Amino acid sequence: KFRFEGLNRESRIDRQPLISPHPLQLTPAQEAIALGHLDILRRNGFDVGVDEAQPPGRRLRLSSLPTCQGLVFSERDVHDLIHALEEAEGSSHDERSEARGVQPQDVGSLFDITGHRAAWSATAVPRPAKVWQLLACRACRGAVMIGKALRVGEMEKILRNLSGLQQPWNCPHGRPTMRHLVDTSAARAAPT
Repeated sequence: KFRFEGLNRESRIDRQPLISPHPLQLTPAQEAIALGHLDILRRNGFDVGVDEAQPPGRRLRLSSLPTCQGLVFSERDVHDLIHALEEAEGSSHDERSEARGVQPQDVGSLFDITGHRAAWSATAVPRPAKVWQLLACRACRGAVMIGKALRVGEMEKILRNLSGLQQPWNCPHGRPTMRHLVDTSAARAAPT
């Protein structure tokens, strides 16, 4: 997870300019979200211009698409990113958080273990699903795997790195990054 967050923070996505700007067809609400997050769209390689003469939902014009290690991006990826931004804005506390068992005080905290994909901070950038998958594969490929013998110094370094993460519980693919070890016989023998 530490490797993934580093890759997410430091990865640069190149842009491929389009020959002519492509009009995006969005709902007015999606358009407002995109306008409020133009910097995030740009950081992900989507250059978007605004045509004020068009009606709401038809004002945005896509002038470049991202290019990253041979991946082909399209308008669908813009919609995917806008949807992720929309979910992140709406999940500060709503029915989905309650359905996941997350209390209002826990949203975005260490106890909200399922909200990591849409969440971002000053160091984490929301990404389209294709980029998320690419970064996740790169991060997990060289990570420490279960069963690998480690020296004490290596273990301490891993714990230090995990302690600095907002969501250290699992890798970007959803696999657990830690295991809780409990001596149940000692718990049973403990006086009540």
